[in-house]
Amino acid sequence: MTPVRKLLTATALVMALLAPCRASAQSLGMVPRTEREQQWYGWQNLIGLGVGYGTLALGEALDNELDVALVATGAGVLVLSGPAIHLAHENLPAAGASLGLNLGLPLGGGLLGMGVMCATNNCTGWFAELGAAVGALGGGIAGALAAHVVDAAALAYEETEVRSGAAAGALTFDQAQITPVFQLGGRF
Repeated sequence: MTPVRKLLTATALVMALLAPCRASAQSLGMVPRTEREQQWYGWQNLIGLGVGYGTLALGEALDNELDVALVATGAGVLVLSGPAIHLAHENLPAAGASLGLNLGLPLGGGLLGMGVMCATNNCTGWFAELGAAVGALGGGIAGALAAHVVDAAALAYEETEVRSGAAAGALTFDQAQITPVFQLGGRF
């Protein structure tokens, strides 16, 4: 074997041995890159609201000794399901805001609705109390719905870490740089 051929064989052998080697982040002592992104978990709030509204409606539909208990349970689920879900995701500020919204907006909406009904009817006559009650009920329902929409749409986000496959400086190829090619050749 000639010296040139020995050199080419040794070079080919070294390249063949090194080609499948990849350096990992752990072997190089490097930490993989992490990125943060926001994930929405409001679907869990919507499930809790569905259970709460369903229990509330079932309590209103029944006419027996369970109706008051079901209405109270449904109202409790509506008020506490959002904060409980935020606490499960370790989002304490969102849990406090959710509890404040779930208590404050229905109360404020009820007072506003009662005030609007009294302002339009002067709260006089024998239907005055009924008008105030209807206004308070309508405003309270509108406030509760607004609280639930804000809770599920704006507060139900958490930051999660997304780990990329390669560490910074590792001997790896990015997926975008590798293009699979099919090639066929022959002689005629």
